[in-house]
Amino acid sequence: MEVISHAQVYNNCYIQEELMDISSGPCSSSINGITSSTGKPPAKYSDPSTIEPPASLHELITRLHEVFESDDISVEYVQKLMTSYKSNRKEWKKYAKFDQFR
Repeated sequence: MEVISHAQVYNNCYIQEELMDISSGPCSSSINGITSSTGKPPAKYSDPSTIEPPASLHELITRLHEVFESDDISVEYVQKLMTSYKSNRKEWKKYAKFDQFR
């Protein structure tokens, strides 16, 4: 029996908004609330607990490029990656512009 409450259908699979219980059917495997009929393992960039903080702004930018090249991206992963970066004024200095009116 399939019970879905407040769910959207996307690409023949269900996207969880609240409660969802799918015991069988084409979308039986689930990753972060998105179910897939492919049964693929979790995406490389889907688990925020595996993030090591970037050491520099350049490394953060490089890793963001790598993440967004992937087809499977977790918003939580990107948020955690960005918040784990510790800002350094020296790295940002070249982007700073003086505004005499501020």
